[in-house]
Amino acid sequence: MAKARLSRDNRKLIIIIVLLIAFAAGFLIARTRYKPQIRETFNMVQEREQTINELREVIKSYENQIIQGTKKK
Repeated sequence: MAKARLSRDNRKLIIIIVLLIAFAAGFLIARTRYKPQIRETFNMVQEREQTINELREVIKSYENQIIQGTKKK
């Protein structure tokens, strides 16, 4: 009886280890396969953020000009 329980516990442990190894292998393969696409997407997002920040600066400068123009009157 104790031997059967030990055998079940060993199977569970082996299954968990195999699943972890399979997950790690899949992760590494996917990362290698899709790394260029991930990098390209990251660059696109970075360029978009830069464009948005530049537009914010332009809007702020226009707002400041409008506010200063209304104060002069």
